[in-house]
Amino acid sequence: MSRKRVRIASGLTIILMVLATAPSIVAQPIAPQRSVTPTIPANLLRNGGFEGNFVRQWNALNNSWVNGRVAEGWTAWWRKPTDREGRYPGQCDLDDRVCQPWHEPEYRETKGIPYNPPRIREGENSQVFFTSFGLHEGGLYQRVVGAPRGWRVRFSIWVRAWSNSTEDTRESSGQPGLHLRLGIDPTGGVDPWSSAVIWGDEFETFDEFTQAEFDVTTQADALTVFFRSAPERALKHIDVVVDDAQLTVVGPPPPTPFVIDSPNDVAGAPTAAASSGRIIVHIVQAGDTLFAIAQQYRVDLAEIYALNGLDETSVLRVGQEIRVRLPAADVPTQVPPAPTPAPVAVGLLCVAAFEDTSGDGYVTDGESALPGAAFFVTDASGADVASADQARCFADLPAGVYVVSAQVPTGYRATTGTRWSVALREDARVQVVLGGQPFPTAREVGGDASPVPLALFGIGSMGALITLLVVLRQRAQSNR
Repeated sequence: MSRKRVRIASGLTIILMVLATAPSIVAQPIAPQRSVTPTIPANLLRNGGFEGNFVRQWNALNNSWVNGRVAEGWTAWWRKPTDREGRYPGQCDLDDRVCQPWHEPEYRETKGIPYNPPRIREGENSQVFFTSFGLHEGGLYQRVVGAPRGWRVRFSIWVRAWSNSTEDTRESSGQPGLHLRLGIDPTGGVDPWSSAVIWGDEFETFDEFTQAEFDVTTQADALTVFFRSAPERALKHIDVVVDDAQLTVVGPPPPTPFVIDSPNDVAGAPTAAASSGRIIVHIVQAGDTLFAIAQQYRVDLAEIYALNGLDETSVLRVGQEIRVRLPAADVPTQVPPAPTPAPVAVGLLCVAAFEDTSGDGYVTDGESALPGAAFFVTDASGADVASADQARCFADLPAGVYVVSAQVPTGYRATTGTRWSVALREDARVQVVLGGQPFPTAREVGGDASPVPLALFGIGSMGALITLLVVLRQRAQSNR
């Protein structure tokens, strides 16, 4: 080997040794953190957009196959009709107590059906169920596991209905109502006829998508959401389309009723002996009715009417105060003193990002921090709370529900979720970790592997190395 080649080789060796021993510009790997409170997805429902595969389904309640196909994650249900001489009547005579006019709906995906206008609100698909010349009572449900017990949750879904006896797909006519309704079983049962199901108010929507919402407080580690329709007239077309359903955690349990002193001074209060009990105030929540409130406190509905100046035509609103006089047996002998206000419960929410070289969505040995990721935190109402462009912990956040959104740096794709709903409780530490993987380069896509991994060098180091090689080569040529 000539002296010139020896000098070039020695120079390359020194360069590589310097690069190998130089301090790393990449942060150390993020150590996995164990969260005290589990991270809850922003949407607890599986396949809330009714996308993907639509599958054939067995219905255990009616012991039969569903007529058609249902979006994965959802279950079809309907009121089973009585088979009268092999047919299901569209209507029944008023004096016929045996006849049931219910038909089994047919369930289909809207993708590929030439509706005009289309029956998809967002995405590439939605779910439709329908009957023709027959009535039905049925819909869809989904059982969900993972909502925090005792917290308020909100079920929402977009609905579009079309019903008439013509072929006009743009406008409905002749259908008095479909009696659409949302329901939730807070105990996680899947029987739509169970008394445990809490049903919201009926609503109607024709020829346009309308969003319906319904709130309840969870009672177990699982709950079930229901959607129902029950048309009045057996027209030629009765189509119900649903899309973009969500189940979100919206906040802690509603406030407990508070006691009013000197109840006998209330104007209009009954003077009967049964009215000697203490008055409490019930704060109306979504789904409450006066009948349900009377049952909850074991009092007469007429007394609630009299005490609040209401009647059977009164309509409640969320947040309204309803006075309830407890039965004498339920009144404590002494009213406990007002509790001392407790300090606001706070928790710790941390965010971080890592370069997921394996692409599996998990932090493993050798994987480093990913700079340049952005995080945004909002509360349950959608108001901005905090943001960060690096790993950070947000301390002293009041207990509640927060939504964390994240963005990977330019040139990366996310290998984990980018949106989370976090139920932050007192003294909890929750860590949200975002994974990102670089998009493959043209050389990597072509399969031309380099003998030295380019990822070991920064852009500046590679430029300096190339420049030095060119200079050394020019000197070698000039010395020949």
